[in-house]
Amino acid sequence: MSNNSALRCSRRRVLASVNWSILRYRVTAWKAALSRQCILQKLCSVQRLVNLNLVISGYGTVSSVAADVVARVMPVSAMLEEDIFCYEHRHMPHVRKHAKEASMSNWQHQLDSLEHVPIA
Repeated sequence: MSNNSALRCSRRRVLASVNWSILRYRVTAWKAALSRQCILQKLCSVQRLVNLNLVISGYGTVSSVAADVVARVMPVSAMLEEDIFCYEHRHMPHVRKHAKEASMSNWQHQLDSLEHVPIA
């Protein structure tokens, strides 16, 4: 969507979250496919395009890492791993809260360890 669209950033984020809800639905059924690097690369590519075009209205030269940070969205691999962990430990109380905190701290460590932001 263009920058002069009538949709505000918050509404764009809602539309993007619908995309991720559809993607994350029943991730446990196809979690074996996530071990293939080509599948993860395609999912990351889709996430980058959604973040660039729908959420932040950025240029194509913006890296995936930068688009995720500006859109305030964790990488798709981290989101899916979190969902799989929550499903496998669904008997534990407050598992979603603990998984979210662990995912956010892992993402923060990944961002801190970057010397420079790679260009996508």
